[in-house]
Amino acid sequence: MEATPKTESAEARERRVTWILASLLLAVGTIAYARFVIQDFSGPLIGGRDYDGAYRGDANYFEFLGYYVRDHYAFGLRPISFLTDDVAFPGGTHIGLLSWCAERDLFHAAMLKLFGPGPWIQTYLTLGAALGAAGVTAILKREYGLLRASLVGFAASFMSFYAWYKYPYHLNICALHWVTMSIAADAVTMRVVARGDRLRVDFLALRAALVVCAVGLDLGYIAGHALTSLVVTVYCVWAHLGRRDKRILGRLSLALPEAPRAEIAAHKGRFVAACALFAFGAAVYVPFVAAVVRDTTAYPMTDAGGNFWASQFHALFPYLPGVHPGSRLVHAIFGDDEGIGEYAPGFTLLFGAGVGLWMAHKRGRVDVKPLLVTAILIFAFHPRWCKSLQIFPWFAYYRVAGRGTVVLPVLLALIAASVDEWPRLAKRVLIFFGVAEIATGWLLVSEFHPERLEPRHRRYFETVAAAPGKGILEWPFCISSANSVMERELCPYFERLSTAYAYRRFHGKSTISVYLSRVHPTQFQSWLDGGWEDMFSPDDPKRRHAKKESRCFDAAQWARFDELYTRHDFAGIQLYVDLLPEPCVALFHERYGAPLASETLPRVGRVEFIPRAAEGPRPRGSD
Repeated sequence: MEATPKTESAEARERRVTWILASLLLAVGTIAYARFVIQDFSGPLIGGRDYDGAYRGDANYFEFLGYYVRDHYAFGLRPISFLTDDVAFPGGTHIGLLSWCAERDLFHAAMLKLFGPGPWIQTYLTLGAALGAAGVTAILKREYGLLRASLVGFAASFMSFYAWYKYPYHLNICALHWVTMSIAADAVTMRVVARGDRLRVDFLALRAALVVCAVGLDLGYIAGHALTSLVVTVYCVWAHLGRRDKRILGRLSLALPEAPRAEIAAHKGRFVAACALFAFGAAVYVPFVAAVVRDTTAYPMTDAGGNFWASQFHALFPYLPGVHPGSRLVHAIFGDDEGIGEYAPGFTLLFGAGVGLWMAHKRGRVDVKPLLVTAILIFAFHPRWCKSLQIFPWFAYYRVAGRGTVVLPVLLALIAASVDEWPRLAKRVLIFFGVAEIATGWLLVSEFHPERLEPRHRRYFETVAAAPGKGILEWPFCISSANSVMERELCPYFERLSTAYAYRRFHGKSTISVYLSRVHPTQFQSWLDGGWEDMFSPDDPKRRHAKKESRCFDAAQWARFDELYTRHDFAGIQLYVDLLPEPCVALFHERYGAPLASETLPRVGRVEFIPRAAEGPRPRGSD
């Protein structure tokens, strides 16, 4: 008679312990992510020196996007325009081809309006990682059990080592939460259908909401994975149901609810929450994305351009000391990669997925098929020879092969978790690799040291902001793109200046400089027609690794510079002193006046601001 209460007590205790373990796992993952990956929450994101001590990538410009949204978005009252003269001043240009993320940029803009500058991008990424881990866990809990679900959630958010290395200079592919939840929901879909059950109404509403919210993430590389997973899963469901029903479309009805109204009544809270999430995404994210897509049609692109391939043999290297993807050994074998960790999800996930596939095959399980097919599409991609992802229209601009690595962890973890009752030895091996690789990853990623916006930087920007005039004339300026169009012609100092224009978020002046993800060959033709390519005199004639100008202007070049300066509403000149010979800097002072402010800015080096004189430029010798 007393056995039953004891059994119930044991079950309750087991559930409590499982909840505690799952909660601790996700909490530790979130704290570690904030501590080792994000690191700095002291203020705005500036970027910093990368793992090899060099500045690179786009870290500085992601905040510019949030500031642009703050200044130009009416929060739903009217469509946002991406035609602006905030950059490419004075003529302006279309900037739809940047790494816009509706959710991140709207969140950032809202925080700027409410609280002013702060660590809002860092906060967004940390909250996104936590949401992704918790969301995947919640979606999988019913089918996989809480502990296995939390392990998959942990892997999805906190074992994407490639995404860790991408922060902050490609942080647009660090936010994955809606996509990982979408893929988890697809795994549940196939699992339910494979055992002959029907999908619930509230679950279908949630899946629709996740797809809509996913478009709020990076459009070029991330959001499309939610759609790809959905398409592959629907096809696999359709093919599986074909065993029971030979109808072309009618067979899908076998997976749909039989009594949807009754299910809505039974799960009203979940259904309403899913519908509310769908409505929010449709009302907030979709119009923003539509405006971005509409702007990209201003300069139609025939292909992605600037393609990068990554070797799949990177997968042979675990995240262990001495052989990790960022090690000298890997660099010696593969050379300079686009990013550390391409196609290298780690041995933990590869081993786990291998065991999961082997056991699923032995048991005749088919629910891993969509996961496997999606992973293969990502892993096989080559931008020229195997366009496995570009068969989908949402990946039309997918040009960097290895960036699909960010979603391999959730796919591999789901394959690993698809079967229970693992062999004891396999569990021990998995735990060993998991602890070792996570610890190694934390130590390696902590080698990045972010820069901080210091009071002296603020004082310089405040001085520039106070000067009357709409824009600043930078020299040398930089008009460039990720697909390399115009880079040599109008930005020979790309390594230093590619995202220097983004400092306008602190001084508010328009800049000539701009960096876009894609530039059409005709987009800045007017600058070439005006002779500005010949204004640069880099010390590298091939303009590949130029360090500074080799000389100053001749008389005709001074006249061209004066004409641009005097004909438009410039507040002054911003000189990048480290890129100019000392005599040239002196000539600028002689011609345009003494600098009002000077400072050393992260990445770009020493800068000077020369305010516009009322009497205009003074020709040499005029005194």
